[in-house]
Amino acid sequence: MKLYHYAIIFVIIVIAFITIQDISYHEMLTIRMESTTLNACFNQAVDAGTSRLEKKEGGSVALSKELAASSFFQSMFASLGILEDEERRERLMLSIPIITIIDYDGMYVNYCKKEKIGGGKTLLIRTWTEKLPYRYSDDSYEVFFTLSDVITLNLRDGISVKQNILEMIEEEDKEYGYIEPIDQQNGNGYWIHYQDLKRLTKLTSYYDKNPSYFLWDETKFLAVQRDTVTKTIEDTMKYYIDSHIEIAKEFGISYEFHLPQLDNSDWDRAIRECSFFVLFQGYPYQSSPERFYNRHSFHAAESKKNITYILEKKSWYLLYHKEGCLDWVNRKETAFKNGVILEDILCESLEECSEYGAFPCLKCNSTYEGYHPERE
Repeated sequence: MKLYHYAIIFVIIVIAFITIQDISYHEMLTIRMESTTLNACFNQAVDAGTSRLEKKEGGSVALSKELAASSFFQSMFASLGILEDEERRERLMLSIPIITIIDYDGMYVNYCKKEKIGGGKTLLIRTWTEKLPYRYSDDSYEVFFTLSDVITLNLRDGISVKQNILEMIEEEDKEYGYIEPIDQQNGNGYWIHYQDLKRLTKLTSYYDKNPSYFLWDETKFLAVQRDTVTKTIEDTMKYYIDSHIEIAKEFGISYEFHLPQLDNSDWDRAIRECSFFVLFQGYPYQSSPERFYNRHSFHAAESKKNITYILEKKSWYLLYHKEGCLDWVNRKETAFKNGVILEDILCESLEECSEYGAFPCLKCNSTYEGYHPERE
């Protein structure tokens, strides 16, 4: 080969290299722009879901779980412009393996579930678990933790015999205000600050038997509490994420969903107070379907002072409902379970509802006597 042949080959290689680099740079730039858009949509949707959680005075969350989840998805669908695109809505739902609500005395997980319908078809629906308590158990005690220093517990005598703390409380203990009666999923009992356990007359013998037990020591208590709460949350989320992998495969998605590594700062933020966790994973970029968008978010529930109103879109007018209106909640939850998102708008005052020209719901505002389109 002559020298100019080598020169031509060199030029061809250089041009090919520059072209590949240009394509890679353009692809990276496009993905970055799309990622910025998805970040904004995701953040807005998490805010919308969290807005349905209201922190009560005692620290727990008063919530409608279905409204929290449907508000999140409604916001995502609207922001991405896929409200009318059933295929893309389903693909997005499959990219949210779990939504978790970390409540004061337990957690809930929203996950995907298959449901058989007519014609041999499979429908993808989302559902919630029951409240799962932060439970610790050994040979001596069964302890139900909260996110604070308040607990309830059962005392064990061997493997099968269990005695509720309710049976250990005498009238004089009630008079001192050490305890607060509760009605919870794991049975009737009492909340009590763990520091006050030693003051209960009938528990004195338990303390004498094992004074080094974690319930009698603040440092040990905090360590066991944190470990129990984080392990309950982590193990539960991993279980439903692993289950989601198999469901996604049946819908043609082979992405390996996983719980991202959560560092101490993540857990500090998650269990400091009631919060809303969303895992968004394996969502293909429109510009490069072989690449995937991944995010997760912990968002704390907010304390609300104002009554919240929900505006419902009707045929040509809007209705405003008081938050918790059973008619609206039941219809919204039923629709969501059937894969339908009912659009709504959140307002914080009657003045704001008036600005929209909304009429009151006659079910939760039965005393309204003015003109109403549903009376025609």
